[in-house]
Order: sequence, then C-alpha cells, then structure tokens
Amino acid sequence: MIDIDAHHGNGVDEAFYTNNRVMTVSFHKYENIYVANKVIPCFPPTGHQDHSGCGDGRGYSVNVPLNDGIDNDTYWSMFKPIIDKVMKVFNPHAADSLAGDMLGPFNLTIKGHGRCVNYI
Repeated sequence: MIDIDAHHGNGVDEAFYTNNRVMTVSFHKYENIYVANKVIPCFPPTGHQDHSGCGDGRGYSVNVPLNDGIDNDTYWSMFKPIIDKVMKVFNPHAADSLAGDMLGPFNLTIKGHGRCVNYI
C-alpha cells in the first residue's frame, strides 16, 4: 500500500506492522506545530522514518516524513527513487492519494499526485 497524501497511513501501517505480506509506504506531513510555547504534533503523530516494522514485518514499513510546502518537482524527486527500490522488493497493488487537503499544506497538485499514481 502506497499512501501519498499529507497524512500518515497509520491504520494500515499498524495493521501490517509485524507482517511481511504487505509493504506499507507513506509519504506524509511530519512537522510539529508550536502554539503558546507548546509543541503540538501533526495528526496523526505517527510515521517517523525509524518506524520500519518489527518481527516478520521488519523493513516492510517505509515512512517518508515531510515538511509543509513540498511541491510537485521536489516530491517527485524523492518519490521516484524510493518507489523504484520498493518495486524491486515488493510489487505494489494499491495507492492512496488526496490533493488539496487543508490539514496538510503541501503544494502538490492533482497533476503531481497523478504522476505518482500513474508511475505505480
């Protein structure tokens, strides 16, 4: 499962975290918000790059945390080499994407999302 919208695919990631039958890949916002000297993590506050699965699922969870504002070209320059490596190990069958999400202020367009989905 490849998740290319602004939110970490935490439900799917958690469901298969100890399993090597499903590889999850999530490109998502991972940046804290600071309000009145308090740190508020993004939602969901999951998907750190070091979270890569455990037990039989070790290495089958790939997390790519991103900051606000990433654009189509920058996203693609990270997406393609990561997905190329993933496709050598595992043959993805599903992708999830949402452009224009107000809770995830990336600068990706429908065209940018479509390029990623088409590539898969």
